[in-house]
Amino acid sequence: MAIQNPDFTELNDLACEDVGTKILFATDDWFASAENLLKVEPPVWKEGFTEFGKWMDGWETRRKRMVGHDWCIIKLGVRGRIVGVEIDTAFFTGNYSPKFSLQVTFAIFHIVQITTKRVLRYGLWSCAVCV
Repeated sequence: MAIQNPDFTELNDLACEDVGTKILFATDDWFASAENLLKVEPPVWKEGFTEFGKWMDGWETRRKRMVGHDWCIIKLGVRGRIVGVEIDTAFFTGNYSPKFSLQVTFAIFHIVQITTKRVLRYGLWSCAVCV
């Protein structure tokens, strides 16, 4: 029996580079850039290495050796309602995150400073998905 994609996959992708979505900040881009999260194309497998290690077609950070987690800020290119989220860990075998969370805000102001302690001057962040 074939696996059927969820209905939301037929809707517009608000988080792809084609609509102007951008990564504003990522805590770590050591092995592979967070911009890979915005690609329209499905992930691919390639043999080989880059200057940072094994070539990866996703966002891959260094192993955390301290308290905390990696995160990024994604500015959607268009307004819209988030109906579903796809977390694709294809080809990440053994080194993918066991869980994720998605926090959202509607911000009509400028980002003042990007640090791990204070990201936006004003705004209400809420957890949209916590898995």
